[in-house]
Amino acid sequence: MNLYFLRHADALDHVEDEKRELSDRGRRQSERVAQFLQQSKIRFTAAYSSPLIRARQTARIMLDIVNEGDPVELSYAGAMLNSTTVEDFADWRSQLGPGGDILLVGHEPSLSERIRDVLKIHSAHPFEMKKCACAGIHVSGRSGRLLKFLITPNLLGD
Repeated sequence: MNLYFLRHADALDHVEDEKRELSDRGRRQSERVAQFLQQSKIRFTAAYSSPLIRARQTARIMLDIVNEGDPVELSYAGAMLNSTTVEDFADWRSQLGPGGDILLVGHEPSLSERIRDVLKIHSAHPFEMKKCACAGIHVSGRSGRLLKFLITPNLLGD
């Protein structure tokens, strides 16, 4: 299974948290990262997003570009919210099944914590998930973990 942990893109700041939509910059960030994933020949077989607007919008842009012509349903998952513990997220993730390329769109600081847990990294701050950063992780069996990449919009020219 390949997991693609994606932090939502840049969002507007002048509204309450639950209503924050992507900014123009956030849309550009999402498109750049999606184009990178598409050029890498990734096709999502499942997609889960936090129910917050900015995460849903980021996920939708990803799916429209990466899975162009091969639509995948976007599911909203409370497990992608910051309020979900690492343990509860791990339980939820274990129900996803053993295969596929799965997009997981969420928020900081929980996204970094979940990535560290999947990779079995015990240091508290080895990396930070910038807005619209994407970490691709290959998971095989109980102990096989490989960080395939960690890409940010800045690395792609934004």
